[in-house]
Amino acid sequence: MMARRSACVMLVGLVAVLTTGCAIATPVNTAIPTNTPKPLPSPTPFPTATPIPSPTSTSTSAPTLSPTPTSLPPTTASPLGPWEPLPTDGLPGPWVNDVVFATPTTVFIVAGDDVYHSDDGGESWTLSFSIYRGMRSLAVSPAFTADQTLFAVDGRSLVFRSTDGGETWEEVSRVAQVGGASDADVWLSISPAYPADPTLWATVEGGDAYRSTDSGLSWEPFDPGVPLDYGMRLVPNPDYPDDLTLEAIYPSI
Repeated sequence: MMARRSACVMLVGLVAVLTTGCAIATPVNTAIPTNTPKPLPSPTPFPTATPIPSPTSTSTSAPTLSPTPTSLPPTTASPLGPWEPLPTDGLPGPWVNDVVFATPTTVFIVAGDDVYHSDDGGESWTLSFSIYRGMRSLAVSPAFTADQTLFAVDGRSLVFRSTDGGETWEEVSRVAQVGGASDADVWLSISPAYPADPTLWATVEGGDAYRSTDSGLSWEPFDPGVPLDYGMRLVPNPDYPDDLTLEAIYPSI
């Protein structure tokens, strides 16, 4: 009886085990669930960009000129032209060392070492004075119409004077001991107030300056206040008697 009960118990336990071991398990879904994506929010629109102004052009092309350019202020200088060549009949050649106007029509020049004059504004020329050593420059009296006076100097710095409009000449002095185997350039100037102010000036090749206060009868060296380069000529200011101003220029013909 005990053996049957044990067998039943064992049978019941076996059935329980079998029942338990043979139970059909609920299948597990192993697929990765698909998540339905949430719609993204609409992007915030960017603000409308402010247009950048076009840069100033830096083109290298020629600029456009104003149709009405600004006029320059008028000059106070008197016109010098038009220029025209003058006849050279009666002259020894094309070289002219100095030119002085005694009047608007009376002209004296140094050409070919000699002095020539014209009474018709340079249309014709006549020999006025000639010496062996050659003339260098002239100075004519501002009162020429009344006193007919002019001066000439040669390459040895000998000074000559005419008081009859160049018809006759006399030697009056020597500026300095210059000249020798070769003559020097000597430039004469005269006071704009001559003959009331009988001052003459002479610059000699090399930069030396001399002054006469007695119409060229005697000379003394003086310092003009500035260094004089080769061939410079002293020119008195038109108001020289009042302001005592001299200028230094390069003579050019």
